[in-house]
Amino acid sequence: MSMSVLGISGPPPDIPPVISERDKSDRKIVIIVISLLIVTVVGVVAVVGGFSFYYASKYSAIDKTHDSLTWDPQQTNALFTTFESPAAGAALKLPGEWEWSKTTTKYLCHLVNSDHFNAVFELDFPELTPSVDVDASQVAMRYETGAQWTLIREESFQVNGIPAHLLRFDTHRNVDVDIVMLKKWPVDYGLSIAGRPDATDEWQRIEAALPQAITIK
Repeated sequence: MSMSVLGISGPPPDIPPVISERDKSDRKIVIIVISLLIVTVVGVVAVVGGFSFYYASKYSAIDKTHDSLTWDPQQTNALFTTFESPAAGAALKLPGEWEWSKTTTKYLCHLVNSDHFNAVFELDFPELTPSVDVDASQVAMRYETGAQWTLIREESFQVNGIPAHLLRFDTHRNVDVDIVMLKKWPVDYGLSIAGRPDATDEWQRIEAALPQAITIK
């Protein structure tokens, strides 16, 4: 039998649900939270995209036309040699007189001195690992397993206020190699210096200069 509402027979009419003021407020809060999340995600994507474009354009193809090599006080009696790469925002300062290597290189620079030492300055982008110590561990493993070099010393220190890591290898070819690594995220900078193990005085001068050897702008 059909029910009667106010004395009228027939099926009861649909009664719309009652929406409380609290429900309305909760819905507004949800909409606001979702909107804020969307704005945040869009902002993060824009920032990451901007940084990626900036770093990629700066480091993917470095302009070397303005690179320079200078000596202090002069080349024939240099106390220090300074290499600068304005495009990479990096500089290298080593004790003594160094000159460009005659070998064509893909690195920032390759220098040689009269004691037959070689210095290679390079960067690696992007390197997204959290610290230079992690990067140094990976490099040590690569040379120990791949090149069969022996790691004879390592230490953490700072280069012009930036955390750095030093690896000293014996290559078993009458050549020792120092690798200095530092990170200005997301870029790794590396300085590799190779020379005879018995050139003790030269090694001492170079290693004493390492804490001020690299400047990153």
